[in-house]
Amino acid sequence: MTGAAATRTADIIAYAVTVTSCQKRELVMDGASVLKHSIHLNSIRAGKSRYDYEMIAFVHEDAKECIDIFSFLNYTVYVKPIPFQIEDIRGNFRRWVKRAGCCGEKEWLKLYSYTLLQHPVVVHMDLDCLVLKPLDDLFDAMILPPAPGSGYERVSVMWRRELVNPIDAFFTRDYGMIGAPGRKKPHQVGVQGGFLVVRPNQTDFNEYISIILEGNYSESKGWGDGIGYGGYYGAGTIQGLAAYFYGHLHPERAVELNRCIYNNMVDSPYPKKYNGTNIDKPCLTMQEDCEDCRETNLDHIVTIHLTNCLKPWNCAANGNMPRLCKQQHHEWYRIRSSVEESWLHENAVPTKRHEDAYLLSILDLSLGYCRRKPKTGGFVYRPINFQGMNETSGIMI
Repeated sequence: MTGAAATRTADIIAYAVTVTSCQKRELVMDGASVLKHSIHLNSIRAGKSRYDYEMIAFVHEDAKECIDIFSFLNYTVYVKPIPFQIEDIRGNFRRWVKRAGCCGEKEWLKLYSYTLLQHPVVVHMDLDCLVLKPLDDLFDAMILPPAPGSGYERVSVMWRRELVNPIDAFFTRDYGMIGAPGRKKPHQVGVQGGFLVVRPNQTDFNEYISIILEGNYSESKGWGDGIGYGGYYGAGTIQGLAAYFYGHLHPERAVELNRCIYNNMVDSPYPKKYNGTNIDKPCLTMQEDCEDCRETNLDHIVTIHLTNCLKPWNCAANGNMPRLCKQQHHEWYRIRSSVEESWLHENAVPTKRHEDAYLLSILDLSLGYCRRKPKTGGFVYRPINFQGMNETSGIMI
């Protein structure tokens, strides 16, 4: 384990990332730097929250070349294998485990979030995410005893219900993966794997591993005995299994968040075939009237996930990009500028937001971090200059 060890645990939230590959080191480093700084800016250290944080990186054995990056950035680094042996899987899942999702079996490193028992809550995020506002309401709802004022009533959720048990997880769902309304009931839709808030629990971790090793999975029917937790991209990863875990096995323990406020991906609530039409459109959520996350006011969003909007280091914020995508890219570049400033000035704050960022050219929107390529007319990203970075060593567990 490497990194700055926390001296207190009661109010220190773990923010974890999973690293499955160390290709494009510069972009991994920039993503890790900007995500961490966005968390810092919304923590007790910046006077914005009641909670402190510790950064955690689960690094796969095949990505050891990235250890120095995360050690340099003061992440606590755990070098891990996948949390089970593939040859021990007894059922049909053994055929699919290496082909599921973007990262195959390596994505299961995210399950190690449940083993961080020294923390009251773990937030697992992808490196293309940002925190724009403190997550105190989520943490209060999970840590404080269930009662009026505990935080739950202030959380924007998809389906409001009376709580009968403590909240052990918050998440959003990826409704765009199901293709058409009615194919899945809301509780069967895959959890979006880029933003998971969980209470560490060794028993839960063991139960996940037990389900995986049982291997009762098919590509078309998903997890369990053909009860609908599958048949979409990512079903054979934590996205599908977490949906089964919290939708079928333990539905009373988790709460689905409003995906326009948390983990906003600027996604359409309608089937793709209705894009660009003005006719009455059915909601993928099966609601009569659904919220369109493409129209959400940036000031209301707590966390963003730059998936549909492409990565800011692609320098692709052109005229065809949705307004909110441009605004989110501008936020990423603003926080990136603050990363570099913070090395010179301890209390540096991000560059002032340009309220009409969606009208700006890519050169101005990116604050100069995207530069025009000579002759080709395209744009190229300028990575952060990490002067003074050198090799660091740590204990790997």
